[in-house]
Amino acid sequence: MKSQTAPRHRIDWVRLQRDYATGRFTDRELAEKYDTARSVVNRRRKADRAKSAAAWPIDRSEDVRRATAALLMHEQVARNVATGADSESVLAAATMAKDVILRHRAAARRGREVTNALLAELADVTERGKPACRSGPQSRLPASVIGFDLAAIEVDQMLDFIGLG
Repeated sequence: MKSQTAPRHRIDWVRLQRDYATGRFTDRELAEKYDTARSVVNRRRKADRAKSAAAWPIDRSEDVRRATAALLMHEQVARNVATGADSESVLAAATMAKDVILRHRAAARRGREVTNALLAELADVTERGKPACRSGPQSRLPASVIGFDLAAIEVDQMLDFIGLG
């Protein structure tokens, strides 16, 4: 006589681990959601973590909370704008403003990178009396600044260039 056991099914461990990482599910809830036993989830997590400490990343609930708040805010804004008579023009203006802000952030990020590279070169000039390297792959300067002959640039000129002179 054959034993009567339930047929085995494949568990989508990638999705289960992703759900675990949100911090929103207990092991019992995960086991129920993926139609398995809580002990199976526990055993798999312990085995994976024994192989790699980075396995089964821990609680991302703060990220989930922030994303939820952003979605709720987006929904509220959309609802408020949709009720207005000029909703299309308001949304178009908001989109343009968002694009400008994102461009400004990118420009500021590039400016910080250039400034940091120039400050590093300035430190090299101050300490050694000459730049560590002028150009090439080992240069810390971004491509937009490489055209300058750094050996010919005086320390005062470098300070003026980055706004510290």
